[in-house]
Amino acid sequence: MLLRWHILFAFAAVALAAPVERQNNLDLLGLISIVANPILAIVNSGFRVVSTLVPIDATIRPATAGGKAIKVTGGRGIGYDTFIGIPFAEPLVGAKRFDRPTPKVYTGDIQARKFAPGCMQSSTPLDGAGGRSEDCLYLDVMTPSNVVGTEAKLPVMVWIYGGGFSAGASSLYTSLGGPTFIKRATRIGKPVIVVNINYRMGVWGFPTGPELAGSANNGIRDQMLALQWVRENIAAFGGDPEKVTVFGESAGAISAAILMLQENDPTFRAAIMQSGSPNVMPLARPAEWAEPWQDFLQAVGCSDLACVKGLDAEKVLEGSVSVNNNPKYKGGQIGFLWRPLIDGDIIKDSPAKLLAEGRFARKPFINGQNKDEAALFVNWGVKDEPGLRSMLKTLYPRPVDEATIVAMLQKYPNVPELGAPFNTGSRTFLLNPVFKQAAAIGTDLLFTSRRRDMLRKANAAGLTKTWGYHFEGDIPIAPDFLGAGHAFDLVYMWGIVKPLILFWSFNDAKMSEYMMDYWTTFAHNLDPNGPGLPQWGAHTYPANKNIMQFRAGDVRVIQDDFREDRVAVFNDPVHRTSLQI
Repeated sequence: MLLRWHILFAFAAVALAAPVERQNNLDLLGLISIVANPILAIVNSGFRVVSTLVPIDATIRPATAGGKAIKVTGGRGIGYDTFIGIPFAEPLVGAKRFDRPTPKVYTGDIQARKFAPGCMQSSTPLDGAGGRSEDCLYLDVMTPSNVVGTEAKLPVMVWIYGGGFSAGASSLYTSLGGPTFIKRATRIGKPVIVVNINYRMGVWGFPTGPELAGSANNGIRDQMLALQWVRENIAAFGGDPEKVTVFGESAGAISAAILMLQENDPTFRAAIMQSGSPNVMPLARPAEWAEPWQDFLQAVGCSDLACVKGLDAEKVLEGSVSVNNNPKYKGGQIGFLWRPLIDGDIIKDSPAKLLAEGRFARKPFINGQNKDEAALFVNWGVKDEPGLRSMLKTLYPRPVDEATIVAMLQKYPNVPELGAPFNTGSRTFLLNPVFKQAAAIGTDLLFTSRRRDMLRKANAAGLTKTWGYHFEGDIPIAPDFLGAGHAFDLVYMWGIVKPLILFWSFNDAKMSEYMMDYWTTFAHNLDPNGPGLPQWGAHTYPANKNIMQFRAGDVRVIQDDFREDRVAVFNDPVHRTSLQI
């Protein structure tokens, strides 16, 4: 009972503080797993990786060491082995903080038995077990027992965390969900290696303005360098460099989707995107989005880049957070301030245009969403139509046209029965009914329409190994008005759901097993289907609109045509131009 109330308190503190947290560098989708992770941390704390584990060695021969053998010492767990805090890039601190990443030059053996720091960010439940530092480009490798140093050639799954491009750390997932995921995969005969990576966030990872045009999308470059490290070294841990799947949630899913826009990237062969597509948010070009950089300079008391390079890292963080919280960038709070930009290199053009023109990798993928995504991060204080209009109209970098606002409000009226959380009738959960209207618009604008668009564009380009899903699970101690909220899938996918704990049912636990099994089977076969699993038909529009419904006790394929007429407003060519997606 005491554990139950500790968890409930942790959840309530995070959930109820969300509007305040939004002013502390966790806007909107930046809340990402903030609800799920405190629960995950407490329930699964027994799996924490510690430096007292029995040592185990892997030997890598990276090019930067001239082919010299480098011993990496990790630890043995029960059913899994771990190597934590392996550097994959040279430290980018001080004057180098905005540089592109370069491969780590190894000069000696590596002790991979202590969590590395996460990248610079505000202190939140997402910042992991190793603190924070500018020197943060590290990764963790988790394997089943007895495969390190063998020719097992297991599929590899590289996890990219979410956090609104402003929060998150690899250590969180390694220490908590990783062991359960690894052991479940081994138990069903689909063993995998999991690699959790760090990447720069905030102004470090996604700077704006002409002075740093060459540094735009540094965070994505960090991810790409980590994938190169995996390709070069994972065989030493029993992995197959030709069988790498990237997977991530929210900002991590957006990142995986951006990686899918690289047409000839050999570092991975498939992707799983949980609550994210490449064009979830409006993207600008560096020159169009220079104002935040000027405000950042003012916030830190600098007049040029040289001055910023000489600042203490905490001062830079203070400026990054200050600009992120500037009311003029809040607007409707749909999107991120520090985020990927169309740089002509990593992102060559508008993702919507790239998808429409078929300019993306022909790699198998899964793309899914949660039923009530936006209930977690829309402005819960919106009270009337003028407030909602203001929220919708101020999508940056350019205001949304009035005609588009009118069209959206016509399709999504203030009728509680039509709002989110969906399928809750006339209930308003003691909130203003406009909340359900705003949550419905946010869910379908940012998630349903974007996921649907990516799947259909991929099919139109001839890609048939595509699967979609609609997650409808819940966290029993969560407030009802969150429904199946953003990030709720994480505790299921990482295997944290246990029957009779936190009021989860046996059906909840079974659905969690299904998700883990589908994910690891997909990593093995480039198809999620396997023995003992409900058949998951591929999405091959227009022949079918198959997606998997993840609902406890009712996991089955449904057609992806719910709210078709309403969702279509976001994919109307005129309104898409206005919405910049």
